[in-house]
Amino acid sequence: TKFPNNAVFWKTRTRVFYTLSQIDSRYLPRALDAIEKGSLLAPNDANIWYNLGVLYGQNNKIQKGIEALEKTIKLKPDYRDARYALGLSYHTASLDEKGKIVINSAFNEKAIAQMQYILLHISPTDAGALESLKNWGQ
Repeated sequence: TKFPNNAVFWKTRTRVFYTLSQIDSRYLPRALDAIEKGSLLAPNDANIWYNLGVLYGQNNKIQKGIEALEKTIKLKPDYRDARYALGLSYHTASLDEKGKIVINSAFNEKAIAQMQYILLHISPTDAGALESLKNWGQ
């Protein structure tokens, strides 16, 4: 590559592979590889960390996704999409292997807390947060 140490290059490469992965899922790991490189080049870019967290989740690496999303909200506490994705990731991590029963109450509480944070500090009428809490019986 002509620009191997340019974070914008890696963000663009991620976007291209992610778009291709919508047609062929074999591109998803390549999108993840690209955003991992971007996170090394721009360690304080909240958008890169958010995308890294989402892509980890889509590559079934939920714990790594949670860690990346936790870093995202440390960098940018009012990042609604990151908090929402983190809440969904915590909720997924709280469930049994069939995705039906909460078996980890600590992760479930963290999931609820992220949605409540969105409602209290970002948008009191956030449809996604309200729907998630409703679906989780809150």
